[in-house]
Amino acid sequence: MTYQLLVQLILLSRLAFHLSILLSNPNVILVKGLHSTNVEPLTAFVPNSVQITWEKNNTYQLTFTAFSNSKSLVAFEMLDVEASVFFDGEEYIVKQSSVEAQGGFTTKQITATHVYNEVVRIRQRTVNSGSKTYSIDEVLEHYLKGNDLGFAWEVYGTFDKQQIDSLGGDSAKDGLSKITETWSNAVIYPTNKVIRVYETESFRKYLGGRIDYLHDTSNVQLESDSTEIVNQVMAIGKEKDGGDSDNPSYYFEPFLVTNQDSVNKWGLHPGEDVSDDRFTDKMAMEQYALSQMTAEPSLSITITSDVNQKPTPGEMMRLEVRPMSFVTYVEVVGYTWYPLDKTQKNSITLNNSARTILDYQKRNNNSLAKVIKNQKNSTKGVSNAMNLANKAYDSSVYGEVVGESEY
Repeated sequence: MTYQLLVQLILLSRLAFHLSILLSNPNVILVKGLHSTNVEPLTAFVPNSVQITWEKNNTYQLTFTAFSNSKSLVAFEMLDVEASVFFDGEEYIVKQSSVEAQGGFTTKQITATHVYNEVVRIRQRTVNSGSKTYSIDEVLEHYLKGNDLGFAWEVYGTFDKQQIDSLGGDSAKDGLSKITETWSNAVIYPTNKVIRVYETESFRKYLGGRIDYLHDTSNVQLESDSTEIVNQVMAIGKEKDGGDSDNPSYYFEPFLVTNQDSVNKWGLHPGEDVSDDRFTDKMAMEQYALSQMTAEPSLSITITSDVNQKPTPGEMMRLEVRPMSFVTYVEVVGYTWYPLDKTQKNSITLNNSARTILDYQKRNNNSLAKVIKNQKNSTKGVSNAMNLANKAYDSSVYGEVVGESEY
């Protein structure tokens, strides 16, 4: 090996080392142009505009405002649609760039989505026709195996196989949507170009965190919604072969499935038929139909955290709102975080798990019972006072002795 080649290798290794340090630094924004091989640090941006928004199985994006500066001109010019932006160890792709020149300054308002969304560019034109049973790994393999964009996948937790009709003929992003639609307990949370699919319990993290109203947050919003309640459906299983299309024959006749506990609490809310030709056993079909219902109102909890620190997706925390006598355990399912401005408060969305909903309903029932009891006691007290007043009036006329009043 020649001396010059050795020097070049040393310089390249140092460059790679410094680049890795920059990529892992949460306070540094790096930019790589669409057709560029260079990665440039962006030093001219508005710190309090840097915002990361994440929502489980939905949004994952970075937004910020950059401005033209002689020390950061190359990075500023590369900052255009389809450019890569690296921040806090993750890659984002610029999808919207709004440029404004005013008062002698040029600014760019940037919206960049997490790089995992680029799977929309992977097209699986092969279609597995018919209704077949798949694992999540098989769905991911069908869409991502051998892709040219460098995407890989990992699956955490245990999932049952599910039936999907005509898999393929669309994008890998559609494939991810099929996963979350088919497996209600699936959470997609990527790390750069590694698509990670978690079973709900595998995704949750128990770190001992807690949120106390008026200590960790001064604002808690609870929104209950009964719009989607379904507690009765018609269950339809597999048809027998050779049946008449106008008068099909089934392994068991279609039948109504009712969640009676939900009906007793909320009234009857019929929903669409649940049809699945995997089932030839009536009891198994009944259990499946029950699992597809929405037996309780949803509950959305949003807090404004007084502590600006990076939220942990999937973290389970104890939530206590003492003025409401409400205590439950919640999961972080969404957030808006301002990483470079500690004066701005995080907005955190917490889960609507069955346990949280029941805790909320229990709190409401207890609170209502307490109010009714207090009103009864108050009415009783007024009645006692009126009786004593009447006796006092009578005693003034007839000279009788009355007891002492509490009022």
